[in-house]
Amino acid sequence: MTRRCTVWRDGTPHDWAEHGKHLYCPVGDEVAVIEQGWNSSTLTGRTGNSVFAATVSAADMETFNGE
Repeated sequence: MTRRCTVWRDGTPHDWAEHGKHLYCPVGDEVAVIEQGWNSSTLTGRTGNSVFAATVSAADMETFNGE
């Protein structure tokens, strides 16, 4: 027997698919410390005055940029 657990928020079941679209999104007008768009292959990190981006291509090739 398999049991499934449902997470409820504000009286409705939580939509995990929608939740995943916003894992690394900034809040309001703030600049996010770590950011990755939905279905994006680039992960961007910011610290102080530095910006770092890592991208993975469809051929699984990685590119890393740092400013």
